[in-house]
Amino acid sequence: MRSQRRLVRPKNTLMSIPTEGLTAEWKCEETSGNIIYDSTGDFNLTYPENIETSVNINSVLGKVGNGLWLKKNNTGSHPTSTELDLTDGVVNRPMTLVTWVKMDGSSSVVLGRKGVIWSFNISSNILRFVVTMQSGAIVQGNMSTGTPPRGHFVHLAVVFDPYIPEFIKIYIDNVKIDITLSGDPTTELVKTDTSSLQFFGGSYWAETVYDETKLYIGKALTEEEIAGIFTIENQ
Repeated sequence: MRSQRRLVRPKNTLMSIPTEGLTAEWKCEETSGNIIYDSTGDFNLTYPENIETSVNINSVLGKVGNGLWLKKNNTGSHPTSTELDLTDGVVNRPMTLVTWVKMDGSSSVVLGRKGVIWSFNISSNILRFVVTMQSGAIVQGNMSTGTPPRGHFVHLAVVFDPYIPEFIKIYIDNVKIDITLSGDPTTELVKTDTSSLQFFGGSYWAETVYDETKLYIGKALTEEEIAGIFTIENQ
């Protein structure tokens, strides 16, 4: 078990959005229809309800431009792809997920999910990243103390880097928070799955706004890169 809290120094930030390893980016600018577009072009998310007619999905003011507001179990999905697996069949792959989130409801949401293989879970008392291994064993990092911020936009980032001692790191507003690690991602490969990519909602429900969400597969962003994204989008 390891925990650490450290502010990333502004003087070390990189003033550009990293593109290496960027697998998907949802800017959440849509104001109609039922598709949230991935700006990389590969992982557009289809929702069961239209933004302009549903009471459970809407376009609202986001952190940068518009944001995607969701209520209840209104989850976007995309057909499965091996690009989303956290293993290439030989070794496990790192990943990074960064987003702006504003939670107003009292229930949980799943920020990112592919089947039950990896997920970033947020609720009134939980901030947790979970990875499932081939045997079914769970590798996870849990927020050690405190509760996730609610009622205003916060910048969340999670880094999974399986072959270093601190294999999961979670950041809130550019600060690496104390987390408790469990499991060992080096003893076996991460489980793969044939289910669809699911994002923004998962199997839970809450009143939540998402904005500027980026998914990096095969890339563990550095603290400086995370700080750069936070600084650019927080202006």
